[in-house]
Amino acid sequence: MNRGKPGKAMLALVAVSGVLVIGFAISIWNFFGPARDYADHPYNLKPVYVDFTRAGWKTDLYLADYSVDRSHFYRVNFSPASISQSTRGLKLRMKDAAKENNWPLDSAEIHVPRKTGYGRYEVIMKPAGTPGVISSFFTYTGPFYGDPHDEIDIEFLGKNRNEVEFNTYKAGRPSGGVRHELGYIASEEFHLYAYEWQPEFVKFYIDGVLVHELTDEDVELPRYAGKMMVNLWTGTMTDWHGEAQITGNTTSQYKCIAYRPAGDTKSPLCSG
Repeated sequence: MNRGKPGKAMLALVAVSGVLVIGFAISIWNFFGPARDYADHPYNLKPVYVDFTRAGWKTDLYLADYSVDRSHFYRVNFSPASISQSTRGLKLRMKDAAKENNWPLDSAEIHVPRKTGYGRYEVIMKPAGTPGVISSFFTYTGPFYGDPHDEIDIEFLGKNRNEVEFNTYKAGRPSGGVRHELGYIASEEFHLYAYEWQPEFVKFYIDGVLVHELTDEDVELPRYAGKMMVNLWTGTMTDWHGEAQITGNTTSQYKCIAYRPAGDTKSPLCSG
């Protein structure tokens, strides 16, 4: 068999094949690689709208079912059994744990399965008013998803029922946190809370009014897309949240969550 030098046609074919293989590899990397985790990546810019006052919302969300093993969360088991829904909305309940569970308290957490990025986030909620308990609406990503820890928080501490706390995390470091006085008891009323996340700023709103703003000149802002979440929890950071004083009515309630991507002017929001 002749094993001489390959002809020009063969070399051209090999070259074209190589280009195609490289192009295919780049496409696969762009789709599955780290770029998909940045907040401005197109795969992260799809709207979310969940009306908890209507049936069928479970198909769009992940209902957490695990015992948390991160140190500051110790004491809480997240379970779908702690979630209920009616025409009045979603209710997350914290109570003494079932005997077979790891930690002494059962509670609830819900995720939007895919990540979301820059844009506007909204929630209509009424937090728990129980000391030691935190009610939240936030976006999070971190080492569990193969990313640095980036986060944007709207949190209510049951011991401070007339306040809300806003915070952001970049690479695991909190920055720009603030407590905002509400002028009403949060655990007694539903209100609309929101934040606008862009590369240059994060703006926090209550009932459509801007109440706090962080810019990239003030702090390092989150850059990675995260999972939208709501949860009801307590842990070991008692200097911050206090000792949990669980009662039969330790619940947080939600009517709506929504995400409108940056540049989108039509996708539905909780505010209408």
